[in-house]
Amino acid sequence: MKTRTNTLLSTLTTLRVGGPLARLVDIEREEEIPKALELADTLNLPTFVLGFGSNILAADRGLKKLALRLETKGRRILEKDADFVRVSISAGEVLDDVVAWSVEQGLWGLENLSFVPGKVGALVVQNVGAYGAKADTLVESVMVFDMQDKKTKTLSAGDCKFDYRSSIFNTIERGRYIILSVILRLARTGQANMLYPDVEIFFAEHSVTRPKQADMRRAITAIRKRKGQDWNEHWSAGSFFKNLILTDAEFLALRERAVSAFGFARGDELDRLRAKFHEGDKIKIPLGYVLDKLLGMKGMSVGGAKLSEKQVINIVNTGMATAAGILELYGKVRTRVFEKLGVFVVHEPDFFGFTPEELSAVGASE
Repeated sequence: MKTRTNTLLSTLTTLRVGGPLARLVDIEREEEIPKALELADTLNLPTFVLGFGSNILAADRGLKKLALRLETKGRRILEKDADFVRVSISAGEVLDDVVAWSVEQGLWGLENLSFVPGKVGALVVQNVGAYGAKADTLVESVMVFDMQDKKTKTLSAGDCKFDYRSSIFNTIERGRYIILSVILRLARTGQANMLYPDVEIFFAEHSVTRPKQADMRRAITAIRKRKGQDWNEHWSAGSFFKNLILTDAEFLALRERAVSAFGFARGDELDRLRAKFHEGDKIKIPLGYVLDKLLGMKGMSVGGAKLSEKQVINIVNTGMATAAGILELYGKVRTRVFEKLGVFVVHEPDFFGFTPEELSAVGASE
């Protein structure tokens, strides 16, 4: 167990903003967790889990908290049959490394999550999804440390109550569990998931009609980089905004406003999106379409914070952004979308260190 004091959160997060963190504890073995929690109690510091730092907006004033950063490693094949393989992955593993490993092993299911920043623990916290793939279709169970009962437990996929970009870990049981490992059920044979237009276009451009698993990984990685989602080159939290998840009535209200403001052609486009994208029994409308095609918001900025010219749902730090500026830009986007279309956008990253008044002013929450 390694500890550091007053480390700048700007060095620990992919947005590269945030003030000093009171205490950072790196956990290399699961057995160190109780000792780390005892330290937090001794210092009277609230505790939270910090993973890759790719889904966090931390306040400029910093945090008077203790962050546990899991650096645990481990990938084990537990069981296999003719069709599926059950694998256990430690929460501290980098997700993209695990995706690469699964492709090398010929195991299907994770390839469309290639180049998503984060660690494996975040896979279940957020029910991570990208390009038609979602964690909840792969997760069998999750091993956790219950900070309330001070015990290690196993939660089934059903216990996790997965929904769009959510689970019990970031909703009703937020802050209770430390994810230790995830058991995934991956297929030994599969077919390329080419649901998204970007993927179809990529393979058409490369004259590939029957992509293999490795082809999918290369395609998704290239698409994400083309959209400015390389955290080594562009400081961002990835997708800063969630897509719109609408009931039929909400969709029809959105469509009516869009037609009134922008013409009948936009209504037809929304109908095509409705037919293509679903989230359970609801309708998913990509927010990128709303911000770019309907509202023309690419490049909108506050100080050094900017809506990406490559992928409008990303807020990027162009080099001199502050957390306050990013929060203000989020609020401006939220206000404009509501004024024009009558729907509220929701942030995807967790917000840390802001006052209730600061969050309320932009319609955000921690």
